[in-house]
Amino acid sequence: MRFTHLCDDELNIIINFLPFDDIWSVRLLNTNYKKFMDSDFKLENCVHRTVNINIVNRYRKYLQKIVITGYSGNDVYDDDMIDLCNLKILALPYNQKITDDGLKYISGIQKLDLYRNKNITDTLARNEHEALLATV
Repeated sequence: MRFTHLCDDELNIIINFLPFDDIWSVRLLNTNYKKFMDSDFKLENCVHRTVNINIVNRYRKYLQKIVITGYSGNDVYDDDMIDLCNLKILALPYNQKITDDGLKYISGIQKLDLYRNKNITDTLARNEHEALLATV
């Protein structure tokens, strides 16, 4: 079986295992992949050095994991948490924009890392940094 004969569900599973930079390179392979990425792809795992809020907004209904590994470029605000209904893992170390009000939108969260965020009053949420990075 050739890779081009995979159904959309199979492509979604395979592509979601790729590093973030490579996901967007798939679009360049041929026009069929570009069409798939533009219309049918559902990003579930976003692991990258910085967060692109446009990507988060586009795939917010599907995202299950957002892990930002860099120290800067993760300016995510409380309102950006709205409608992240499938989000299970959120790691935004050094983010100073999210407050307790933003956390109310992600009630189904299983792992939370807001290391060094002084706006979160729950000390457990602020100190899960090492445990979460060990699972990524």
